[in-house]
Amino acid sequence: MRYPAVILTITLLLLSACSQEDEASYTPPRYTATVYALAASDHIAVLHLKDNKLEQIKLDREGADLATVDGRLFILSTDGAVAEIRNLIVGKWTRVSDHGVSLAMKDKNTLLVLGRTEICLYKPGSGVKQRVALKKRASAISFDRQKNLIWAIDRKGSRAFSLNGDSFKLVKKIDGIGNSPHHALSFPGTNEIWVAEGNEFMNGKPYGVGYAGNGVAASGGINVVDTINGRQTDFIIVGGNVVDLTLSADKKKIYVATSQYPEYLDATMTVVDPEQRRGKAEFRLCLYCHEEHNVEPKDGRAIVRAMAVVEPLVKPVSGKKP
Repeated sequence: MRYPAVILTITLLLLSACSQEDEASYTPPRYTATVYALAASDHIAVLHLKDNKLEQIKLDREGADLATVDGRLFILSTDGAVAEIRNLIVGKWTRVSDHGVSLAMKDKNTLLVLGRTEICLYKPGSGVKQRVALKKRASAISFDRQKNLIWAIDRKGSRAFSLNGDSFKLVKKIDGIGNSPHHALSFPGTNEIWVAEGNEFMNGKPYGVGYAGNGVAASGGINVVDTINGRQTDFIIVGGNVVDLTLSADKKKIYVATSQYPEYLDATMTVVDPEQRRGKAEFRLCLYCHEEHNVEPKDGRAIVRAMAVVEPLVKPVSGKKP
């Protein structure tokens, strides 16, 4: 009897047809956001993901950090001044603190400015509304709008601590969140913070890409930390020195900024799928920009300090009248 052989042949043909159909129907993911990457010098690289167009914003001050909420984009300088960026133009600078370290936004009209020894609540156009001295050292801040918490990172101490968003009082401290942590975001609907682990140094010694010797350098990534017990529950490898990360509005993408990405010797923006916990796409930032402007990167290193991602605002669809 030849029936089993015939059935096997038909089955293989069907599987082959399905495979070809899947390949033909597959379309790579499309991205429409605009990425603002603050170089560790005097400019911002602007990458439009929709068409891969790259532009540049020149700065007359050294930038420290970027922050965006609901389409508004602000920059903090290292000397403590804040300005809004609109249509690739930096607006008027306003001095807020004696030193600029990090920037976050409570809402589109309220900024949190981290200075060397203080946190300021600043409303553009209205001035500083609150100024609180910090008892703990911090190198970066972010804001959890759902829980009204400020998450602060101490890079040298490898720790994170949360503050009440109104009183600025200490809520929780977590030690051992990673090597050279740069930023953290609170993932909605969970008790997790996702930490940008640069891995440049471990216990004060060179450890990461671009710092330790070839063959022994560790790649940076994202540490997923449970804020209830303080334990690291996962590590998502990205590569290079991960310096910043931000969550998309639909919570389906995490945009990750990386310096000294090994494969490209470049700074990159990687899109990470938070459900699958792996990278989905990579976009070059620094060298592409420098090639277009025929300028060599400083010290030959592709370094970014911070990143902000502005997504197109989606207008609500009005329902039909009954």
